[in-house]
Amino acid sequence: MVTVKPDVTDFAVSTIAGEALSIATAGVQSEFTLQAKDAWGNTITEGGDQYLVHIASVGGSVLEGAVKDNTDGTYKVTYTPGTQGTYDVNVYLGSSSKTTTLLVEPGSICASTSVTNGLSLTVGTAGYAATFTIQAKDAFKNLRTKDGDDFVMRVTGPGGEGHNNPMAYIGASPNTNLGRYTVAYRTTKSGTFSVDVKMASGNGLYGVYYRDDTFSNAVKTATDGTVDFNWGSDSPDSKVGIVDGFSIEWKGYVKPGYSQTTTFMTKVGEKDERVKLGSMTSGLSTSGLPSRRPARPARCGSSPTPSTT
Repeated sequence: MVTVKPDVTDFAVSTIAGEALSIATAGVQSEFTLQAKDAWGNTITEGGDQYLVHIASVGGSVLEGAVKDNTDGTYKVTYTPGTQGTYDVNVYLGSSSKTTTLLVEPGSICASTSVTNGLSLTVGTAGYAATFTIQAKDAFKNLRTKDGDDFVMRVTGPGGEGHNNPMAYIGASPNTNLGRYTVAYRTTKSGTFSVDVKMASGNGLYGVYYRDDTFSNAVKTATDGTVDFNWGSDSPDSKVGIVDGFSIEWKGYVKPGYSQTTTFMTKVGEKDERVKLGSMTSGLSTSGLPSRRPARPARCGSSPTPSTT
């Protein structure tokens, strides 16, 4: 019986595979796989090859892929891009190389790097429409290039005047409008108004849990996708503990899908439970980062930054 082993690695015959060779997201770790083969197409089953992965964009951004030898003839390559754009992925083994084209898309929206811009953020005229824009960006300050980000804008001022204002995605030619939203408002009174712009991230209500029944001793915050709980005699959370009474305040905004009347109803399970439902003027769930943390992202809050230009 003769055991025939594969010959040495022939990179021209070896393969590279994985979605990360063609598309990736800023701030999210991506990976692809190398499979070593000999000149006859036989699969190499041992490690030891020295690969180099160099990723560069036409704009000058450069990444080096980390190569892990799995010692079975396969190699895992990982990288985390920070800047959107088109890149060349170059994989080298000695003097041999393979090249693919990679598109890095912007990551999830980040409120603190997004920017509001326009004269109407500081001055307006009663009875006349005023507009400003929001430029959505990710944690690495890449311009968001698609629709789908949700913002809430509210204007409040003298005499209790307040408006929840809609916004529209521009997102058309020229490219400078990608990721840009326009906001319009109109007030009927003169005076000093507060313009509050927040980013709505995730589906749910922002809840504050208190270790008393007077909304005084807050011990936990959470975004609850559904407000439908039955704790019985237990505590809603270990931070609240077993106490004589606790209270929870949920805040959020509703985005209607249709033009119609909507009725909000509450229901409690026990006679000693109380609930109050009312309108609100501020507060919503804050933004989050991608599930895989960016290498050096900005700290993303809930409010876009006013432009300094």
